[in-house]
Amino acid sequence: MFHAGAAGVSWKTAPAELRDRCLLPPERADQLTLLIRARGVREVVVLSTCNRVEVWTASEDPERTALVVLEVWSEVCGLEPGWTDRAFVHHHEAAVEHIYRVAASVDSLVLGETQIPSQVRLAWERSRDAGQCGFFLGKLVQGALTASKRVRSQTRLGEGALSVAGAAVDLARKISGNVERLTVGIVGAGEMAELALSGFVRAGARKFVYANRTPENLRRFTTLHPGRIEGLGALDKVLAECDVVVAATGSPGFVITPPLAVWAMRGRRRPLFLLDIAAPRDIDPEVARCPGVFLYGIDDLEQVVDKNRLSRGGEAQVAESLLATDVESFRIWWRSLSMVPILAQVREQVHAVAQAEVDRFHHRVRQAQTEEDLRMVLEDFAQALANKFLHPPTVGARHAASEGREQEMAAALRELFLHGDAT
Repeated sequence: MFHAGAAGVSWKTAPAELRDRCLLPPERADQLTLLIRARGVREVVVLSTCNRVEVWTASEDPERTALVVLEVWSEVCGLEPGWTDRAFVHHHEAAVEHIYRVAASVDSLVLGETQIPSQVRLAWERSRDAGQCGFFLGKLVQGALTASKRVRSQTRLGEGALSVAGAAVDLARKISGNVERLTVGIVGAGEMAELALSGFVRAGARKFVYANRTPENLRRFTTLHPGRIEGLGALDKVLAECDVVVAATGSPGFVITPPLAVWAMRGRRRPLFLLDIAAPRDIDPEVARCPGVFLYGIDDLEQVVDKNRLSRGGEAQVAESLLATDVESFRIWWRSLSMVPILAQVREQVHAVAQAEVDRFHHRVRQAQTEEDLRMVLEDFAQALANKFLHPPTVGARHAASEGREQEMAAALRELFLHGDAT
């Protein structure tokens, strides 16, 4: 029988530096998945977002599977042994509940976070299409996504919900005051960068500079709001010009370094606010040592998030109640899986008995001369078949009665053959 497992690091358990080292981009996720499955784990889904990296599994032995996952993860990412102290591990029903809460954005840094359901779906679809995810995790993740939709439709948790990028915009507004007077730099061209741009536009920002390794990918940003487009080669000038810079490229290394920040601050009298919402991080933490530079990362969003959690606390409780109902539905289905092997054996034996009786009566059917003869043969066949099916439970019932278990057996027989009717 399959059991669920979940292991990983998140904003609640590990700092950004460790989460960066644990990141599983597609190529590395594929390598990890293949190695895990080679060690006997049946199904694997990898979820990697800006504030969590998780591996979901289905296996016969989730405790052993968790050890395999953490061991392979260490190998693939070159992690030091102590990193697992910051990892979480869930087995069995706790893993099911965790996956449902993640998909519903109840376990997110930002309650009701808008991006997480689509990220969960993409992670599952990618695993499914690669043949790494079968019926069990498929049922689990699809159930979690259905529960997520129910939470959003039956609570107000998703109304005006922030993304991480939106929380970063709120933080920028809090630390810099009126954003209408600011020059905002957006570094990156992906979804997070676009969400940050949309947030600043709604907040009233009017002057933007866009920078990316491939400037052509920024053309769509100018349809959201006019702005100057630059390549990363001009990042020093972008930093010098802007008041607030949001970095969200997802590049494997730092794109904003201390020398760039020092150059940008030469002769400058106003502060520079840097918001790093990329995974892995785009900005070298040492940049924060530069005079006049204020660096904020995802882990610094707590001051904005706390207000968000306070305002959504009641809706979160309603969401948790809805999820508990949906998790219990999955548990019922899950428990029913334990009956599949024995039911398959029963079905096979019943069909074998039925076929044997068909073979035994076949010659009598062919010899029947009249409709009355055929009816008598069919009645004999039905009686013989019924006796064949009833003999094992009859013997079993008598044996149970001889051992004083007649009430237990009677209840089972009513449940199986009389649909629970006690009369």
